[in-house]
Amino acid sequence: MRKTMANESNKAGPGVDGARADRAGPNDADGAAQAELGRVLVASDSPGALVQPEHWLAPWPVVAADAQAIVAAIGAERPDIIVLDLALPAAVVPLLRAVRAVDPVAAIPLIVLAAEAGDAARAEALAAGADDYLARPFSARELAALVRSQVTLARTRRAAGERLAGLLSELAEVRGDLASIMDGAGDAFLNVDADLRIVAVKKSDPPMVALPAEQLIGQVLTEVAPEFGPVAAALRRAMGEHRAVNLNFLHTPSNRWFSVRCYPGGGGAIAFGNEITRRKTAEARLKQANAELEMRVLQRTRDLNTANALLEAVFERSPAGIVMADFEGRIVRANAAFERLVGLSGAQLRALTIEHLSEPSDAALNQVLLEKLRAGEADTFLTETRFRRPDGGVSWVENFVGTIDGEDGRPRYLVKIVQDISSRKAAADEILASRNELRFLYDWLQHVRKDERIALAREVHDQLGQILSAAKIDIKLLLEDVQSSSAGLPRRKLVQELSSASDTLDQAIDSARSIAMQLRPPEIDSQGLYAAVDWHARDFERRTRVRVELDLPAATGGPTCAGAAALFRILQEGLTNILRHARATCVAISVQRRGHRILLRVRDNGIGIAQARVRQSGTLGLVGMRERAVLVGGRVAIRRLAAGGTLLSALLPVSEFRHP
Repeated sequence: MRKTMANESNKAGPGVDGARADRAGPNDADGAAQAELGRVLVASDSPGALVQPEHWLAPWPVVAADAQAIVAAIGAERPDIIVLDLALPAAVVPLLRAVRAVDPVAAIPLIVLAAEAGDAARAEALAAGADDYLARPFSARELAALVRSQVTLARTRRAAGERLAGLLSELAEVRGDLASIMDGAGDAFLNVDADLRIVAVKKSDPPMVALPAEQLIGQVLTEVAPEFGPVAAALRRAMGEHRAVNLNFLHTPSNRWFSVRCYPGGGGAIAFGNEITRRKTAEARLKQANAELEMRVLQRTRDLNTANALLEAVFERSPAGIVMADFEGRIVRANAAFERLVGLSGAQLRALTIEHLSEPSDAALNQVLLEKLRAGEADTFLTETRFRRPDGGVSWVENFVGTIDGEDGRPRYLVKIVQDISSRKAAADEILASRNELRFLYDWLQHVRKDERIALAREVHDQLGQILSAAKIDIKLLLEDVQSSSAGLPRRKLVQELSSASDTLDQAIDSARSIAMQLRPPEIDSQGLYAAVDWHARDFERRTRVRVELDLPAATGGPTCAGAAALFRILQEGLTNILRHARATCVAISVQRRGHRILLRVRDNGIGIAQARVRQSGTLGLVGMRERAVLVGGRVAIRRLAAGGTLLSALLPVSEFRHP
């Protein structure tokens, strides 16, 4: 049925305006136009009235306008477009429906050329399957443009279809791969549409929903599993906000935790979930452990704060001075006691070093000990050193020195605990001085004893010995006279010789009594302290010609204890010192009772004792008096009077008073 229209190349068809100048003749552009238009199949129900295509593009395949012929031509020619040139408008719709009913024809664009130009006919043709509708009259250029656009559109649709088919194939492969991956993976998978109806699902192991996976398809998620409410909310958020939404979901029926990741896609949303129960359990345990640790840290912090507060209180309120310094001696901190000890404030101390406070002679020993601390050869050491105060005074201190380690574990700071031992040092000096005085006193006592023995020996030899020798001579002469006289001695001579011997013996007795009285006055034991003081004062006045004014509570009586003896010896020593050094002409002695104590005052009108001699440790007489008082719990004071002379005062505890 195909026939060529070349013999009608000079004729104009009824559907084409022959007066128009836009007809295209054969030239070099025909090949390009043909390639642009593609293969065009023209079918007509009236071949005699067929449009003359050679005027705008030739040659064209032409077939009769029946469905069978068109389908056959399509199979043979494989056209890119079909043009139906129908003279009868009533035949348009049946023919279109018949042609479009064939599957291979459904995708080929189809243009209807008709004589009826009404909108109803056009709409009916388009509804029956036409891609475009062109009513007469029309120009060849218009038809060519229409054909060209439909061909281009068809090619685009065909390419898109091929691309879609390729994509669908790739999508199928991806879905297959994804299904394989999901089947092999441990994650649960859920795909829902916009209404949360389940499209696809991969259940977890063990499953969270009892229904089989195939029965879940098409079901609303919240209806089959109400406990998935948080997951449903996350899926809605992912669809509404077009972003990924993550949540940790507790499946209450199984008490299992899942990490769920929701993504928009596939006309709904996709959710992936993997079980994190172990992780959540570990996190809960870790959280509990952290909470317990925080509580312990809080408690330790409180304990540390309490300890720091206590340490701060001890540091600031310690009666001992505490100072911290580095190994260069620079002072870091000092407490109030240390500031009082050295007489400097904290700000002044921080500008100094320990060496500035110490005596230079003590620095060398301290430096040696500090080097041992720095080298780790010692942990602490204890020294006695001297600190100089701004007022020029010097304080003796006992230093307990330790170290504080730094972060590297090595000693970084020095800590000195300083105790003022100035009073102890003074006491030690006093003890040493007392020992020296005692040593001098002992030597002096030994010397006094030696002198007393020599004096006693002299007294016994010179006086008592001579008197006894004279008495012996008198008795021997009397004995010789008695033996040589046969008639006996006259009574008168015998009495004379015996009287001479008796007088000599009386002198011997007086001499022995005088020696005994010098050793210990018998009045203390027999008549009490007052009588002994009276006797010694009168004896001193008689022997020295120094006037003595005596003030006693009574002529006899008084204590007879060791305190009374010590008081008497102090009186003896005081009168001896007055005789040796004072050049006095009058001495006033008073004894007063004050409860269980006796106050002795001895005042002279001599030249007065020098104040330096009072403090002099080598003054043995004064030392002896003080020691005698200390031995019985009393004290002695000696001072020079402003009016001249010296006053000796002794206050001693006594007991065993003898009343007259």
